[in-house]
Formats: sequence, C-alpha cells, structure tokens
Amino acid sequence: MVKNLYPEAVRETPNKGSADLVNKFFAPAPAAWRGLGVIEGSGMGLRPEYARFDAGSDGLYKDFVPGGCSCGEVIAGLKRPEECPLFSKVCTPQNPVGACMVSLEGSCYNHFNNR
Repeated sequence: MVKNLYPEAVRETPNKGSADLVNKFFAPAPAAWRGLGVIEGSGMGLRPEYARFDAGSDGLYKDFVPGGCSCGEVIAGLKRPEECPLFSKVCTPQNPVGACMVSLEGSCYNHFNNR
C-alpha cells in the first residue's frame, strides 16, 4: 500500500493535461536508484526527437555505490542499519557515505539518532 504524504500537492486522480505533456516529451527509461542498482523502465528519459535538449542526464543511468556500503540491502529491508560495516564507524550524519545516511528521512540517519 502506498500512502500519499503530500495530499495538498498530489491528488488521487491524475492530471490528464500534465500526463499528456510528460508523455509527449518523455518515455520510460532505465534509472539508477542509489544502492538498488539500475531498474529498467523505472525512470523517464527524453524521447529521441528531443534528445538535443538534454542538459546532462547521462550520469543518471549509473548507480554509484561506495565500497562496503550496504544501503541497497538496508533500503530493501534485508539488513538493519547497524549491520552495515560502515555504520557509525566511517558513515555518520557528519560524514555520510551512502544514500541512507544523507537526509533526515534516511533509514540510517534516523537509526543513528534514535539509538
């Protein structure tokens, strides 16, 4: 189940005009999800006829996972944050290594500050 945490801005029913515009210029494309790898069709890329307007999305299709980082497994629920070999040793809120520790919403960040 997905819960809409932004009901003021995101409605249950799609905005057909907006969806039509997005579909005119973009098509499903592979996208990198930090720590989870590249997932086919999970992102949107410019359609070939608009590729000349691309301002630099080339790097968006590569997943950058620092060595030893377990963020992918933490995000997928396969590991707890403290099971990552970098957690609270190398990776801290002051020195984030992976995606999980980067923001206030990150699972490692929250676990680090609530222990």
